[in-house]
Amino acid sequence: MNKIYNIIIPLWGDKYINRFEKFILPSLLTKNNLFYLNKLYDVKITFCTLNNNINFLKNLLIKFNFKLKFVKIDELIKKTKIRRLLHLVYFKGIKSEVRDHKKVNFLFLNSDDFFSNNYLKEISLILKKNKNIKCILENKILVDQKKFSEKISTYRYNKAISINSKKLLEIGLKSLANFSKFSFLNLKNKFNYNSYCLYWKVNEYNLLCSGFLLHPVLIRPKKKITKMNGFLDYFLVPEYSNRKNIKILLSNKKLFRIGLSNNENLKFIYNFDIKKYSTVVNSWVTNDHKYYSNFISHFSYKSVSKKKLLNAKKLFILKLKQIHEKLNLNGKPYNNHPYWGSNKNFYTKGIKNYIRKIINIIFRKKIYYVR
Repeated sequence: MNKIYNIIIPLWGDKYINRFEKFILPSLLTKNNLFYLNKLYDVKITFCTLNNNINFLKNLLIKFNFKLKFVKIDELIKKTKIRRLLHLVYFKGIKSEVRDHKKVNFLFLNSDDFFSNNYLKEISLILKKNKNIKCILENKILVDQKKFSEKISTYRYNKAISINSKKLLEIGLKSLANFSKFSFLNLKNKFNYNSYCLYWKVNEYNLLCSGFLLHPVLIRPKKKITKMNGFLDYFLVPEYSNRKNIKILLSNKKLFRIGLSNNENLKFIYNFDIKKYSTVVNSWVTNDHKYYSNFISHFSYKSVSKKKLLNAKKLFILKLKQIHEKLNLNGKPYNNHPYWGSNKNFYTKGIKNYIRKIINIIFRKKIYYVR
């Protein structure tokens, strides 16, 4: 295991800086997160941010004795298509690393993620126990920031918010954002056709998860990272890692992270239909995405009988197989993916005019923007 870590955090905009200060950073300031990693390893935190944010971030972190680096992205923001921006910001952070990339563990943290109190320690232990692991992927749930913040107030102590992985899941499930709430395949709710992460409710305390679009937590690349011809979660792993060196996190027993959301009101929801959902997925999924979706994560904060869990897995896998059977054999290319050349933002506001056209055809009715 290599002992060099470069934690890359893209951070700009008042909303995200405020979210980072109030939630994300406190979750990282537990003894088994940044402090643990910083004590045992060569750790650098790379902030990709605007020039006028640097002094604020320095003052926010100066007392903790972390090794900090600031990569200015002002010019990049001015000239980059919105759709590519976040991914090229990450890339600029990666390129700022002058050491041998093959010896660096690049950790990709988001400014809207919240971490269990031992997340980074467990990531380092995974690498320590298995030297062949050079890439880590994970699924997660999205929570309503307002509901979530109300539930975690009692866990604040000094500058930190310390919540273990099981308790974090419990709070998260009670604060689900609409995007995740409408991504269950076995509930009577309407279904969110933008979903890239599918869930199956086992009981109140347990759920199963299959993700087409897994977040790359960490990569120690097999070669120097010199280009980013696609989205971070499309291009980076197949270009710079091998499947045999990938670990997918399939449980929240030891570590967990959740994503914070403003919980927008989704209008792009209908009754679930396998054929129609597969049509949507076919418009963007790559072969790697299809491969990842075969791995089932089990998130739990209370035990469930083996029989009940096994039955739920069988039903979930059956539904996933039905989806897979309707997907094209050849997925979209990860290198220069068709969406990469578009200025439409697939994951945020512009409900994707391209997807809108597809849904308009398969539902034969007017489709509205997701707000």
